[in-house]
Amino acid sequence: MASDAASFLAPGRQIAGYRVEAVAGRGGMGVVYRATQLALDRTVALKIVAPELAGDEDFRERFKRESRIAASIEHPNVIPVHEAGEADGVLFISMRYVEGTDLRELLALRGPLEPERTVRIVGQVAEALDAAHARGLVHRDVKPANVLIGDRGGMEHVYLTDFGLSKQSSSQSGLTKTGQWVGTLDYIAPEQIEGRPVDARTDVYALGCVLYQALTGEVPFVRDSEVSKLWAHISEPPPAPSHRRPGVPPALDAVVVRAMAKDPAQRHRTAGELAAEARVALAGAAGGPSPSSGASTTPGAPRPAAQQPAPPPPVPHWPAPTPAAPAPVRAEKPPYGRRGLALAMDWVIIEAISFLIALPLDSISSDLAVLTWFFLAPPIVAFLYVLPLMRRRGVHAGQTLGKQAVGLRVVAADGTTLPPTGRVVLREVVLKFGLLGVPSFFLVGIPILLNYLWPRWEQDGRALHDLAARTRVVSEA
Repeated sequence: MASDAASFLAPGRQIAGYRVEAVAGRGGMGVVYRATQLALDRTVALKIVAPELAGDEDFRERFKRESRIAASIEHPNVIPVHEAGEADGVLFISMRYVEGTDLRELLALRGPLEPERTVRIVGQVAEALDAAHARGLVHRDVKPANVLIGDRGGMEHVYLTDFGLSKQSSSQSGLTKTGQWVGTLDYIAPEQIEGRPVDARTDVYALGCVLYQALTGEVPFVRDSEVSKLWAHISEPPPAPSHRRPGVPPALDAVVVRAMAKDPAQRHRTAGELAAEARVALAGAAGGPSPSSGASTTPGAPRPAAQQPAPPPPVPHWPAPTPAAPAPVRAEKPPYGRRGLALAMDWVIIEAISFLIALPLDSISSDLAVLTWFFLAPPIVAFLYVLPLMRRRGVHAGQTLGKQAVGLRVVAADGTTLPPTGRVVLREVVLKFGLLGVPSFFLVGIPILLNYLWPRWEQDGRALHDLAARTRVVSEA
């Protein structure tokens, strides 16, 4: 019953004191209805969370907790949250109903927007994000579908919605649980994909993607598969909107490229800083005065000196991009079972390569081949297996494929990934050869050695107990 209710509510159905009127929209997190709150007789937007998410106990608790935090945000550009909770086995959240459309539908109907209108919309979204960031929240799913456009006093007014699934910036990762994140592939920041800590600059990346799409009518990375989109967000340079759509002021290219930088430290520190830079770029392209210049418009009046723009407000709740002193180093390790499996994966590769090295030596001497396979080749191969990765830079620098698969990485205390060091490489070699090589020798190497030595002992007429007693059995002639 709960599953059916969450997937579709028929008009007239009542739940938690609300009467459903019609479907207003659908998304990855659930269905949004236009409903009437019976107690106050007012129209609201009622979002019912998808049953596959609502069935997760951790998600339910986080949804309720963060919905309460989101409801505390009071800002003209943030959709007010009236109520959030659970009824009839489903999770719901009640918000103000906005007559109008959203940016996704607007782009689908009209195509790319004029640069002036785009910058105005992005500026209002940035104000909503700054208000959320000031309370320690990261939205993590900024996209056109969550940008509602309505009318307020005869002027176009923008609201940012879907704060019920935002993420507190004090959390260490953008992941909701192993292998999952909250976000949309076309707007997801590299640190969300890689499972690194998220902060306000994660929303800045997504807002840069929205700015690009509003200017060009297309998402930044148009790809055929989800994997290729993920790879593009991680490795491909940010696109310039003027290259995609003639007529877009080239000055806005730098704004988009900076907002979508792979390294969060290279992005705008706040969403408001992004919006301010976009307004300055647009004003410069139009040949008019900068919004902050304070230039006089009276003919013949002396032009006052340009005022320096106020410095951006400090970014709360996350570490500074460049710490003053080196941060302590720690290793983020997965559970021991997965780590052991990763070590085994690497050891299988090392043993296979060692076997291929020892195989040609069998024609010379079988003893030499065995000695090479189990004693000489593994430590050399283990070191060479790690050595090429010492030159890499990135999340998994200085690590082998098995470690990379389970997400082990060396980071500073502020979450910054460190480049590979000799100590990291030496530790990998010791783990490969010591932790798995020694048991392998006792389990496999000793039996094989005995298998080669036993015939020689038999030929000499000696057995192990004779050898220990220093006696020799001589057959009678």
